[in-house]
This record gives sequence, C-alpha cells and structure tokens, in this order.
Amino acid sequence: MIKDFVLLLQFMTRIPVPFRVEFNEERFGKSTAMMPLVGLLIGIGLWSVLQGLIYLKLNSMVIATLLVITEIIITGGLHLDGLADTFDGIFSYRSRDRILEIMKDSRLGTNGGLALITFIILKTGFLLDINSRFLIIMPMLARMNVSWIACLFPYARQKGMANPFITYSGWLQTIIATIFTTAVSIFLMGITGLLFVVIAILFALIFNLYLKQKIGGVTGDTFGATIELTSLCVLIAGVLLQ
Repeated sequence: MIKDFVLLLQFMTRIPVPFRVEFNEERFGKSTAMMPLVGLLIGIGLWSVLQGLIYLKLNSMVIATLLVITEIIITGGLHLDGLADTFDGIFSYRSRDRILEIMKDSRLGTNGGLALITFIILKTGFLLDINSRFLIIMPMLARMNVSWIACLFPYARQKGMANPFITYSGWLQTIIATIFTTAVSIFLMGITGLLFVVIAILFALIFNLYLKQKIGGVTGDTFGATIELTSLCVLIAGVLLQ
C-alpha cells in the first residue's frame, strides 16, 4: 500500500518522496484505490497555505489566486494539460480518430487555451467564497473519480499511460476509494459531505458518458480533464450550498 501511494505521488504530483518506486503497470493500475489519499494530501497542503495567507491578511482575490497557483505547482499542471488537450479534441468537431490525434498533439489549440482561461477564472472566482475545510475535500473528491472512470469505461486507445488503470482497476479499488472519500468528507463537512460525494460521481459519469459517445472511451487526457472539472463542479456546488 505504501509503495502504491509513493508511486502515485511520483506520477501525479511534484511532492518530494523519501524513496523511488519502480514503475509497474499492475501496481500503477491498482493504485487508483489510493487516489483520494493523494487528493487529501494536496488538500491539506492547500488548507495550510490558506492559513498562512490569512495570517498575512492578504486581499481575498490575492488569496484565491495564490491558492490556484499553489495547486498548479503541487500537481505540475498535469491535469490542466489533460483538460486543454481534451477540449482541443472534442470541440474540433472532427471524426473520432482525428479527435484522438488532436488530443495527442502537444501543441495548445484555441479551444484548449480558452478552456484553461475559463477554468482558472471560474476556479479563482469561486474560491473567493468557500469554507476552508472544503479545500481539503475538493482534491480528494476529484481524484476519487479516477477509480470510477477506470472501472466503468473502456480505453479509447490501443495503449497509453492511463491504460493500466482500465486493465487493473476494478470494483474493489472503486469501493475502497469511495468509502475513504465519503468518511473523510462526512468527518469534515457533516452529512453535507455525502452530498458532495454524490455530486462528484454523478458529474464524472455524465461527462464520461459524453466522452464515450465522442471518442469511444477515455484516455489519459480525459482522466485529467475529469479530475479538474470535478474539482470545479464540487467547488461551485459548495459555494451554492454554503
């Protein structure tokens, strides 16, 4: 379990780890059960930064902006890259194969650029008015959905970095990830935490059903897009319910 966690930290964040774990497809695929724990660690980091910024008595807009930047630094912008590539592809309105080609292209297109700008503006804006504890559960809820997607949707390509998730992750990993996320969410937010779990899962299912219709399944890029968009979805829900 520890090696699974460290392996995820190596690939999904820029957080320094005490030792390196050699990549193994099966280990990497089954590590989806540990995804929410990675999200929890990111959330605790964001919450800690927030406390320091509040202590410095900075303007709320400055605080929200620095929180967004902090998360980008922690993750290395990995999932934002997936978000941009996904929007470049699905809004090109091309054939399935051409969409997949566009998503694989490392160059940033207009649709991807617009998606990033809009996403960052929305996230910064909604972070202006959110319960600080929500910063802890938001990244966790987003990463819980990796196990759901891996369990329920086919891979759209023949091979790729995210393929081990589809191959080796199943209901056991999904149940573990969901129980852990639900327990922490309820502990921090009360029974409302359960509602956020449901909102996160429903969003991921709807979004990925749309992707399945467009490209026949999911890819590494769409995993990243799902993480980022789930984060934004539950953030908006948190502000509205608050």
